[in-house]
Amino acid sequence: MLPAMASPDLSRRVDAHGEDLRAISDTVIEIHDDVTEIKEDVTGLKNDVTEIKTVLTEHGQTLTQHGQMLAQHGQMLAQHGQMLAEHGQTLAQHGMKLDELGSKLDAVLALLAPGQEH
Repeated sequence: MLPAMASPDLSRRVDAHGEDLRAISDTVIEIHDDVTEIKEDVTGLKNDVTEIKTVLTEHGQTLTQHGQMLAQHGQMLAQHGQMLAEHGQTLAQHGMKLDELGSKLDAVLALLAPGQEH
């Protein structure tokens, strides 16, 4: 057994240590709760990142498809441009032929005009 003098001092010290242990225990519980909450937040953020990656992948695929369609439309536009140039040439040829026929028609009409000698 401890001497009687030391007993009240020891009791106070034990009580003080008990209070310290309760305070430390309360702090550890608060820290545990905070860590649990942070883990939940991190899990939520990871889920958000996963969803964002999925959306980005889908958008990338859509952009690739749009790029392919744009390339196809560019090819079609080039073909249409060539056809337009060919039609322009044909139109110019037809215009020259019309001019030629118009001159011949003028000559025939001049021959057929009254008062003209043949």
